[in-house]
This record gives sequence, structure tokens and C-alpha cells, in this order.
Amino acid sequence: MSYTIPLVANLDQESLQGHYSQILLLGLQAANRAMPIPYEYCVDVLKEFKQGGFRNSWIHEDKSWKRYDCRSVIQADLTTEKLVLEQHIFRNEHPLMKKQIAETKPREALFYPLMGKLKVESGQFLVFETKAGMALFRFDLNTNSWAEIKI
Repeated sequence: MSYTIPLVANLDQESLQGHYSQILLLGLQAANRAMPIPYEYCVDVLKEFKQGGFRNSWIHEDKSWKRYDCRSVIQADLTTEKLVLEQHIFRNEHPLMKKQIAETKPREALFYPLMGKLKVESGQFLVFETKAGMALFRFDLNTNSWAEIKI
């Protein structure tokens, strides 16, 4: 099988992703002829990915603390260009703050260490601590503001 792709430099991201999608579809068709694979399922997932703008979004962490009337959500958005983690903070179930807390290339080896857990430190600071033990942000629950991270 062959597939002719125009010069990548001349393509916008949407067109480029469309070509990648076609290449994957051709590969699935070839694999389906060679061995039993869940072809229809794979094609449906590819279509869904395309309809979603070639973006994989999920809630990485969603945690509430009744004691502090606080809820925090870490939203992850993965594209072929980057992974972005965005922090959403709610007080009394009302949106209070939203901030991008991390951005990296879409390579698991780069973004996996950025994944982590939400916690409250010292009864005052909402913190997202990475698997490496690094705080990506500190939010002061007393002042409802971002606190400086001391490294």
C-alpha cells in the first residue's frame, strides 16, 4: 500500500491530522486482511477522535473538601502537539479560578511525571503534587489566590 502526502510544511494542523487519519485507516485495512483485528471498533474510535478535533480530553483528578468548601479539577488535554494540564477551582460549587499549570510535548515519558494528586497542605494550601513530588501550583484557600511556590 502507498499513500501520497503533500509536503508537510504546506499543511495546517487539521489537514495534517486528516492525512495521518487516512494513513492509519489504510494500515487498519491492511491489518484486517492479514489477521483478525477489531476493525470496526478501531475505525469507530478513529472517527470519534477526528470528530473531537484530534484531541483526547479527560479529567485527571476531581476532588472535593467539604471542610474548605472547595473542589478542584485537573483537566488534561492531549493533542498530537502537546499535553496541557489545566486547574479549575470551585468554592461553594461556584467556579472561582482556572489556570494552566503544565504544558509539555505529547510524549508519555515527558508528561507521565506531571500526573499526580491533589491535596491540602497545612490546612491552607491546595496543592497538585506530581509523581516526582513537585508541586505544580499552590492555591491559598484563605485568600483565594495563587501562592508563590518556593523551590
